[in-house]
Amino acid sequence: MNTLSLSKAEQRQLKRLTADNESTIEADRRFFERFFWRSDRIRRASQAELAMNVLLDTKWEHLPDDAAAFVAVKQIAPGVRMRVFMWGAPGNDTDVSEDKARELYERFSASPEAKRAERQMEEAFGRGRQ
Repeated sequence: MNTLSLSKAEQRQLKRLTADNESTIEADRRFFERFFWRSDRIRRASQAELAMNVLLDTKWEHLPDDAAAFVAVKQIAPGVRMRVFMWGAPGNDTDVSEDKARELYERFSASPEAKRAERQMEEAFGRGRQ
């Protein structure tokens, strides 16, 4: 689903959730600033991100009771990041190596659309100019 197919009320809700998620986006920025040699990370999804996913993709509506939402974040350039969502066991460790984080990002962003978007971001913002 894209944002054009959302009702006006859903668009307002998405805007509110986006604002609610700013602290999470800021935490990603701080992570990559602190660990400047990294390009990938895994973290738990915020409540706002989970609510946005439910709004945009109905498969997120019924997350299994024994599951938690996670995010693989890839930094293309400072301030430019891609995210891919996945779910797993709540106890899964998010303190993983760069290689493991990259592997998970690649596994869950394997669709042609995701790869095209990533390629476009890299072309626009220059991968590796960090």
